[in-house]
This record gives sequence, structure tokens and C-alpha cells, in this order.
Amino acid sequence: MNSINPIAFIERELAAGKNKIVIPKGVYRLEDCGHKFFLLKNLTGVEIDFSGSDLIGLARWGFFLLENCSDVTIKNAVLDYDPLPYTQGRIIESDADGNWLVKIFDGYPVEKLDSRDLTVWPVQVYSGNTYEIVNPMRYRGELSVRLVENNCYRITGGLDRKGSVGDIAVFSLNTNPPVVRDFFDDECTVELRHCTNCRVENVTVYSTPGGVAFREFWCERTTYQSCRVDRRAPEEDIVKRAIPRLRSGNHDAFVIKNAVVGPQILDCTARYHCDDCVNISGVYNLVTQRDGRKLRVLVCEQGVNTKAGDSIQIMYPDGQCPPDATAVSVRYAGELTEKDREYINTLPLVEYTRDRFHTVYEVELDREVPMPTGSVIMSNSACGNGFLVRGCTFGYTRGRAVLVKASGRIENCTSENTECPPIVVSTEYEWMSGGCASNVEIIGNRFSGKNRDCIFVAGNAPLCRVFPENAHKNIRIADNVITAKRYGILLQGTTGAEITGNDITFGDPSSNDGIYMENIAEVKLAANTSKRKKL
Repeated sequence: MNSINPIAFIERELAAGKNKIVIPKGVYRLEDCGHKFFLLKNLTGVEIDFSGSDLIGLARWGFFLLENCSDVTIKNAVLDYDPLPYTQGRIIESDADGNWLVKIFDGYPVEKLDSRDLTVWPVQVYSGNTYEIVNPMRYRGELSVRLVENNCYRITGGLDRKGSVGDIAVFSLNTNPPVVRDFFDDECTVELRHCTNCRVENVTVYSTPGGVAFREFWCERTTYQSCRVDRRAPEEDIVKRAIPRLRSGNHDAFVIKNAVVGPQILDCTARYHCDDCVNISGVYNLVTQRDGRKLRVLVCEQGVNTKAGDSIQIMYPDGQCPPDATAVSVRYAGELTEKDREYINTLPLVEYTRDRFHTVYEVELDREVPMPTGSVIMSNSACGNGFLVRGCTFGYTRGRAVLVKASGRIENCTSENTECPPIVVSTEYEWMSGGCASNVEIIGNRFSGKNRDCIFVAGNAPLCRVFPENAHKNIRIADNVITAKRYGILLQGTTGAEITGNDITFGDPSSNDGIYMENIAEVKLAANTSKRKKL
């Protein structure tokens, strides 16, 4: 282990005006500092090279925060925690109701847990023989994970209780401080806020303290090159353990929120974490009232995502999307009222989303637009348009390989064994996560494994089952190799689609080509090859 303190070393080099900082390769164990370990703010043109060092967090804070930076590079680091922010043990008892007694393996932490189920999210089960996942998420339903005795936990409740004696349960542990799940916490491993043209290169994340591995807000064209979220191999582990690690991160791998210009995610790997590999989206503002051209909107803790001059996309509660408008002015209009909170509770939102709204803004548009209560708006400059995901390897997660709500390109990626469809282009009203996508290309990818559907273009709103055809626009799906249990491609609510040159192996007995379409206009189908096979 090296004797220098890398945090202090970087601070000294920056104070001396250095713009290229090289940390000697070593193993650095970072003590609790009460916040993310490396706080990098208001920097321009700086490169920090960790030379392939292992950075071991001895407390469960994130490693990096870059804020208001431009042209800054972080490279060549391996990030991990000791003790791990999750634990794993064998199910040694299981009753008829699916309640388990789990004995923790040597080398894994044993801690008394916070009482909230978000602390342990998600409880997952892996086969005791193959070490592959058999239950992606035991959650909600009065889930309880309680330390009892002899390094054992009693797990009760939860909606999905698959798991047998001999299988291995894996679940998260307390964060530092206890998890609150807001969008500006300290538990994401690498985080960027309000940054431009920054770069994260060859950074490997082997575990995450509750949050996302790589996350950004309000950034412009971040590049993630050759980054990894994956299991740590036993021969490289920092602690001797009775069995290998079955998990990498406790949450998503890459989350991009409100990006002015979307990220470039290149030659990256995301496997064996607990949710989506890549999630690129904006955040909807909720319309409660219209007075001529002026809208009263409710805004979450990330703040209003619209400024004067922005192009604004609009979605009604029935999923209809009128032509975009332009914001003329945006002004703060107070805090939520009790009536607002009562209204929010009537909407089909997840509980966590209901709690996120805090403030009210007035947004004036350039023209009058009919606006039923419950409509949502979002700036087209705050949803990640212009993203590129290329040459990446995804899989073995309960979520999706790529979930996008913006314009961009997904090309030459591989995905295997995601529990959800590997490629999803979709709004999520229940999360206030938008928007409708235009000009998306899904080109030359390979998808295989257990997924029911493969490429899924759709969305939801409170008053519609299937999106109307004016929701998404100009979706190109070409030259992909697809294997899916039901449909290779499921396309809804789109005008302007091109589906060409795909090789589709599918399982749905009622389909002739493995392609399902509903509420589609102006579609081109050509040169696809399809084979039905029971999967």
C-alpha cells in the first residue's frame, strides 16, 4: 500500500497550477471523510491519471464528484469498498411462505440493518450451483431483512419469493449515511454535475454503496471510454472470501439525467449489477393549470429543466403529443400547496416519485396550447439528445441494457441475459421520466438470452394503454441479430419507422416474423430474416 494520500496529493498539485496529475500506481485505502472522497470543482483542462491504482473506500461514500468542470479527464482507476456495501449467504431454511434463513459466508460483512426496505434493495437470489441469477428482485410487500444470530439473517415478506435451500441470497447493506434516495446524495461512485466535455476513461467499478456507478446531471457531451462495472474475480479480490462475489454494483451502471448534449459511452462493460446498464432521460414537469399561454407546473428537486428560448415537448395524459412549443419565460412561483400534494396522490406514480415534487414554476409558451391537467412538459435541451452508445458489453442484470428517451445511436453492442428487454425506447410517466424519442438508430447490435422481448419502443401515460402514433418519431432498427422468447421487435406509438436487415429468432407462435407493431405510421420493412423457435 502506498504511503501518499492521493486526495491531499491532488489538492497540492491543483494548488500548484498543474493540469496533468499522475498518481503513482498503488493500493490506496481511503478513510471516512464525511463526503465523496475526491471533490473536483470549477476545473478546466485538467487530467488526473491514477496509473491503474486500486482505490478502496473504507466508508460508503462515492469516490468522485466533478462539478462545474470542463475538459477534465479522470482515468485508470479501480474502485472498490471494504467492507463491501452488500453481503451474500446461503439459504439454509425456507418455509412454505418463502421465508428464509440465510447464513452469511466467511469474508462477507454482517451488519445490523436500517429498518427501511430501500436499505437492502434489491434482495436477489443466485443458483448455488451455477452462480447465475434465479430471482432478480425480492422487494416491497413488507419485505424485512433482520439480523438474528450466528451470522444469519431472517428474510420475510417481499413480492417475488423465488429461492430454495442451497441457493445464495445477495442484498445491499446500510449506506453512509442511511439511504434517502434523493437525486443529490453522496452514494454514487462517480458523479458529474454541470460539466462540459469531461472524460472518464478506463475506470472500473467493482461495487457501489447503494447508488449508481456512473451518474451525471445537466452535463454536455461526457465521454465514458472503456469503463467497467463488473464482478471482481476471486484472484483479484482485496479480501479472501468463501465463494466469489456474485454482484457488482447495487444499482444502475450509467445514469444520465437532464443532459444538454448526451454522453458518448464507448467500449464499456456493465454486468452483474442490479438495474439498468444505461439510462438516459430527462425529467418531466407536471402541469396543473393553464391560463392562456402560461402554465403552472410542479417541479422536482432537480429544479425546473426549462429556460427561455428552449424547445418544449408536451405529452397529454392520454399520450397524445402536440407539436413542440417554445418557452418565452420561466419564473419561480412558490412552493407546493396541500392541494397540489392531494392531486399528486391521485396520479399513477410510484411513491418515491410523489415525494420528489417541491416547487412551482410558471412557464409561458410562445402560443396557446390546450393543456389538460396532468400533462407533462420537458425541454428538448435537457433529455440527453445526441447520445452515442457504441461497442459496449451488457448483461446479467434485472434491468435493461439501454433505456433511452432521447435522440441518438446505439450501435455494435452486445447484450446477454437481461431480465427486461435489452433495448427500450420509452417514457415512464410513473417515474416522471421522459421524453418521447425522435431520430433514434439501433444498428448492428447482438442480443441474446432470457429476455421476453428484445427491442421495445413504447411508453405509458395515465389515460392510454398504447401510445398514439404521434409519440415517437423516426426510429431506425437495422442489421441487428436478435433472439427473444416472444417478439424480437415490439414497436408502438411511432411515426416514421425503418426496420431493415435484422436477423430475428423469436418464440411467439402467433407471429410470422417476430415483429409486433401497433399505432404505427410510415413504416418501412425490408430484408429482415425471421425464424420461429421455442426458447
